[in-house]
Amino acid sequence: MAPTTTPDALRPLEKAFQRHQRPQQAALIRAIPRLPVKPYITSSTPMSTLEIEASQNVLLHQEKPWLHLRRIGELVQGRDRWLLCETRTGAISMLKQMSEDRGRAEFALLSTLHHPSILHVDDSFCYNSQFYLGYEYCRFTLEEVLCVPIKLGEDHIRYIAISIIAALEYMADHGIVHHRIDCQSIRVCGKSGKVFLSDFEKATLYRRQSLPNTDFEALGLVLIRTMNKNHLGQLDVNSVREQRRENKLYGIHDAEYWSHCKSLIDFLDDLFIN
Repeated sequence: MAPTTTPDALRPLEKAFQRHQRPQQAALIRAIPRLPVKPYITSSTPMSTLEIEASQNVLLHQEKPWLHLRRIGELVQGRDRWLLCETRTGAISMLKQMSEDRGRAEFALLSTLHHPSILHVDDSFCYNSQFYLGYEYCRFTLEEVLCVPIKLGEDHIRYIAISIIAALEYMADHGIVHHRIDCQSIRVCGKSGKVFLSDFEKATLYRRQSLPNTDFEALGLVLIRTMNKNHLGQLDVNSVREQRRENKLYGIHDAEYWSHCKSLIDFLDDLFIN
């Protein structure tokens, strides 16, 4: 990954993430209005109800899809299966297949989101009662990056945090909670090193201004896994909070290495605040 290629839209957040001395509160959190943890919303709008809104969207093309797409392979990544296709222009597209109802609902939601840290949908169509979403090609998941024997430093983790926090803040402005932030839903471009959020299958549109803190806590778990990449284990929010109350550095194996990254640790503390 290449932290030096941070998009211009994210530079204010990057500047806010500069190091500072404890016990000063993390500057990044002050720069980004955090969504209130309480009260949690008791009523919400599942994505399936967005199908009404989907009728306002026009599919990107109406012709038979395989006239302009050439299937070149298949990619299986954890829970996801992608069809890799070449377009008429020579570009590679990643197609995700799902039921028509589910696909139309997800497309309706994604059609409202246009952000540099959210994976872009560049195609969509129905074929044989199945719905296909075509995403811009972004080969690697963060899960796969963690399997590479390269140690990620503070700059890399800072860039991941900045990118995903910006996407979550943007989604919150639209009343959307992702509900599936993990190392598989975060993707990394092999060419630019940019980080993208994908996999909106569990996303929910909320009709109230106050949103749950679920995505931010999940991002905290992702960052801890990234810092602890060679000693990956099952993490949950409660165990992380308990370790912090015991003054442990989130169970990170190489705690001495990370202890000097004060703004990053403060940032994690704020993600798990309750």
